[in-house]
Amino acid sequence: MSSDLINALIAAGTSIAVVVLSQFLIHIKDRSQLRKKELDAVLKEYFNPIRFMLSENYFRISQIVDKVKREGSAKKLLTVNHSSEISGKDDEWFSGEGCYLVSSGYLLACMFSYIDNIRTKLSFFRLPHNTDTELIRLINKLTAEFSTAGIYYVIQMDIGKKIYNAETGVLSYREFCMLFKNEQDLVWYSSIIDFFLALGRGGYQKAEYILKDIEELTHYIDYAVSGGGSIEQKMRAEQEVSDKISYLG
Repeated sequence: MSSDLINALIAAGTSIAVVVLSQFLIHIKDRSQLRKKELDAVLKEYFNPIRFMLSENYFRISQIVDKVKREGSAKKLLTVNHSSEISGKDDEWFSGEGCYLVSSGYLLACMFSYIDNIRTKLSFFRLPHNTDTELIRLINKLTAEFSTAGIYYVIQMDIGKKIYNAETGVLSYREFCMLFKNEQDLVWYSSIIDFFLALGRGGYQKAEYILKDIEELTHYIDYAVSGGGSIEQKMRAEQEVSDKISYLG
């Protein structure tokens, strides 16, 4: 075989190899970009909202626990003796005297809704290896802790589904308040109000376990999405506002 033919075959083979390699690299790049888009969509629709709501609930519950430890109760919560009294309240009560109690329940209901979304959609996520397994373990741990505090697992699921709309997202606070004005609806949401009433009266022990579980779940999601510390950022922001108010007198 002549050297010219050999050189021609080598050149042809090299060209083919370059084309194949180029196409392979393009394919890998396209898959990587698609994967990034999928993860971004998951973050936007599921993980970022739950990170925000977990940190909101952590701050609210820890704020109440600190108050109870210092003063023996959180009087700001104790605007009714039992959740059954809420159905007779007017709009002014929900936006004024009762706002701290009901908004605490609202934040918790929103968290249950986002947790239920993740739980039901988890099989469709394409997460890094073992991330989904650990995520569901931490979610189950948190929901079990709430069950021991009187907000049973199936009630958490039901609340989560009832206040969520696929097109508009979770109910607004005002829409949530309207649920309490109907005695037939109230019975399904009363456990979250009774949880905060019990906490406000001094029963903070279960809440401390819940705070630890919220913190653990939040830190894991922060790690999974390569984000900053959600709880730490929330606590820092609230402290900065508190310091500013104190400074202004």
